[in-house]
Amino acid sequence: MAERFALWRRPWQEQGHAGLIPRIFLMRAVHVAETDAVARAEADQPLLTSRRLGVEGIAHTCIGFKGTEDHPTTRDINRVFQGMRTSYHFWLDNGLALVGSQEAVIRQRKEQHQRLGHDIFCTNHHMGTMPPEPSLTSLQLFGSEVIPVFP
Repeated sequence: MAERFALWRRPWQEQGHAGLIPRIFLMRAVHVAETDAVARAEADQPLLTSRRLGVEGIAHTCIGFKGTEDHPTTRDINRVFQGMRTSYHFWLDNGLALVGSQEAVIRQRKEQHQRLGHDIFCTNHHMGTMPPEPSLTSLQLFGSEVIPVFP
């Protein structure tokens, strides 16, 4: 994402546009719990089921991504969708999800913002097969413990 955000910003700057660069929006799966172990236990399986749509399903949406063109972007998107279905660590290692205690999520959020430089951050606290209770707890902890850390 950092490369893609930079690729998008470069032409804007090279063309000498007046005023602020348009804002960049980023959405991520987020699960906050009292401890890292609890967060992992609650989010592990739901993360793997949260993107069942995958490349095959997206072909039938308004996005219309077919996933069949031989292009670097297509190969990268296919790699990401495959990883999202097979590994909890893929989600975390690639910054697709922020999971852990309040402190861990704050650290992950700061690191991601520093790397990507996005302006708007949107969270998804209900993923896949996760029951409503842990999702609600995550949302409450994010609101009370994580958001206040960021201006």
